[in-house]
Amino acid sequence: MSARGRIAVLLVCAAVALLTAWYVGARSAPSGAGSDPVAVGSVRLGPEPGEAVDHYLARLPAELPPPQAQTLALVQFAAELPIADAVAATAGTTPVTAVFRVPLPRVQTALRFERLEPGVPPVTALTSARERAAAAAAGDATRATGRPGDVAA
Repeated sequence: MSARGRIAVLLVCAAVALLTAWYVGARSAPSGAGSDPVAVGSVRLGPEPGEAVDHYLARLPAELPPPQAQTLALVQFAAELPIADAVAATAGTTPVTAVFRVPLPRVQTALRFERLEPGVPPVTALTSARERAAAAAAGDATRATGRPGDVAA
């Protein structure tokens, strides 16, 4: 085959590859466009992938729950709080779940999500949840070895 023939075959192959890539790309949804649906009565935090922040902020008021509606909210503190301070910070609300973590410098420790007992005073519910989280961490420490076991302990 001549050099000209080889170039022609190469160009045809490249064109077929580009057309195939274009066709596949046109048929599949861009990432984020087919993201999980948001549950009714919930607000997704932050803009969708690729969405401008200004657009997100403009559409947000229409998606918020109506005034006086009871809804879940995420509260994350910048630093660890003693139980009494956590109770004071959430006064007037009904906490449902507490997240515990042992703060170690430069170490990511496990997050322990504990449901709070309903109908129990918040201090008692948080104390009980902290004890359950500590028991789970102790169990992990006995099962793990080496550094993971040390961190869990």
